[in-house]
Amino acid sequence: MYIACIDTGTTNTRVCIRDDKKVYTTIKKDVGVRITSIDGSNQKLLSAIHEAYQEALKDVGILETEIDIILASGMISSNLGAAEIPHLVSPVSMKDLADGIVPKIIPEISNLHPIHFIPGVKNAANGVSPFQLDNLPFIDMMRGEEVEAFGVLDLENIEKPAILILTGSHTKFVYVDETGTIQGCLTTMAGETLMQYTSSTIISKALNYDYARNVDIEYLLSGADTCAKMGLTRASFCVRTLEQFSTCTVEQRECYILGAVLEDDFKCVENNSSFLDIDTCNLIVCGSGGLGDGLYALLKNKEKFANRTYKAKPETMQNLSSYGCFLVAKKAGLI
Repeated sequence: MYIACIDTGTTNTRVCIRDDKKVYTTIKKDVGVRITSIDGSNQKLLSAIHEAYQEALKDVGILETEIDIILASGMISSNLGAAEIPHLVSPVSMKDLADGIVPKIIPEISNLHPIHFIPGVKNAANGVSPFQLDNLPFIDMMRGEEVEAFGVLDLENIEKPAILILTGSHTKFVYVDETGTIQGCLTTMAGETLMQYTSSTIISKALNYDYARNVDIEYLLSGADTCAKMGLTRASFCVRTLEQFSTCTVEQRECYILGAVLEDDFKCVENNSSFLDIDTCNLIVCGSGGLGDGLYALLKNKEKFANRTYKAKPETMQNLSSYGCFLVAKKAGLI
């Protein structure tokens, strides 16, 4: 059996060919739905997905007729993607997600097979009508992270309820209850915030226009502490103070701003009582590099969370999107 899985995000698209046990190849294109927003047309996106799909077939050495099913998750199902599929409203189980799969022929990608779109998930607060501003902090949505969440739950021995923390340009805090049902999510912009700090602010040079690769725990916690006491913007300017008046290294300054951003980032979880109980949840950090390692270190140094914080294994994070898609399609009886 050959399964093609398409994962489209804001800036990247990945197409992989896999079966029930392994991934044969993954082709990445630096094109996501951002290009649709810029161009006002999804033609470049569709062309990039088609190109990646054909390259993946060639890489494995199979014909398109040998593909059994095409699955898709992520922003490909948004209004900027290949076909807009409405979000499911939380709570959402894996069966709900499987029942919500929508097959559509997208000829620009494949004339032979329909693409089975796995819908995203939005918080129940989205259902409030008319819109209420008071609910805004708890209104959220995701496309792609829902299949990753179910993949993590399957691969890791996680005691639930739990908050799965998927780091990246946007951090997703996904809450699952005792039954493994997604109750909601919260999104922050930690990755993009760091991008701005390193590229277009007064502290960019002090950071050598780069991110923290490794964690210096002293400076990470110092940045977090300053942010907790005096706010993110004050902690941010302290990076320039460190550059001007201390002998610390660039890497230490990078860890300082990382700690400040992550401390500020986690407030959305600590201050949210709309659909989770932070006092009972296990915290599973799903990510690597500065963001993942930094957040794990920060939470392990918070007495309240130290004994309830875990990190997903590196092998879990490999090909997580395609594995989640496989699980959902299997639940739907499609494979």
